[in-house]
Amino acid sequence: MPYRLIPAVPADEQWLETLRRSAYEQLFQATWGAWDEARHRRHFSECIKRGHISIIEADGVRVGMLQLFDERGAVEIGEIQVAPSHQNRGIGTRVLLEVIADAHRRSKPVRLRVGLKNEHAFRLYQRLGFRHVALSDTHHHLQCAQGAVHDGLIKSAQAAKAPPKPIEEKRESDFYNVPENRLKVFERDGYLCYRCGKHLTRFSATLDHIQPVSRGGDHSYANLVTSCLHCNSRRGNGRLWIHSRMMRHRRSNSARAADAPRDPRG
Repeated sequence: MPYRLIPAVPADEQWLETLRRSAYEQLFQATWGAWDEARHRRHFSECIKRGHISIIEADGVRVGMLQLFDERGAVEIGEIQVAPSHQNRGIGTRVLLEVIADAHRRSKPVRLRVGLKNEHAFRLYQRLGFRHVALSDTHHHLQCAQGAVHDGLIKSAQAAKAPPKPIEEKRESDFYNVPENRLKVFERDGYLCYRCGKHLTRFSATLDHIQPVSRGGDHSYANLVTSCLHCNSRRGNGRLWIHSRMMRHRRSNSARAADAPRDPRG
């Protein structure tokens, strides 16, 4: 299943807390005999404070999270969680294999820790080439050094990825991920945030979907608006209603484009 990593923003914290609660419920039962709300809240707060969190999205749906620290001497996986409803589909394995492959290309080992009672995850990490390096009261500490991962695993994961779209097709349909197309949306909107009207630059501007991807929206030119990071992070999961100021600006830009002289060469 193809996936992508999206940097988390403060507005994602509630979703991340719900994910953690569902992903760790059985582990809490196995480790401490019952759910421990205070421990859950403390661990979640510590995770958020460390940062470097990305949301794993597959087929336009949020399915998990990855917390990754690229240190000088190693790559540390702080957390990886996949929602129970999306487990056993190979998503976590594919994410891990690509993290490992990238780290090993740069001659870095990959380190992580796993709960003593999390036997399923421990066996997965062993299959991927992680080896036991230390033990604490609650966790195994593991490391995957260069050469530890079977090449076939990485090749199979790479082969399973969906083939990329031709660049021509991307340029026509994807205005969210293709850099030159993102600029076209920014220019259309005059580098103005759709919500607060703030003037932005190509470095501070972000894109927001009018119809969310989770509700069937796409990355088309018509479904995207320019937004500042603050307004984007405050966005809910409903459909956007664009400010009349932005609509006037769009119509003005469209009219200027229509009246512009055309190049006689076609």
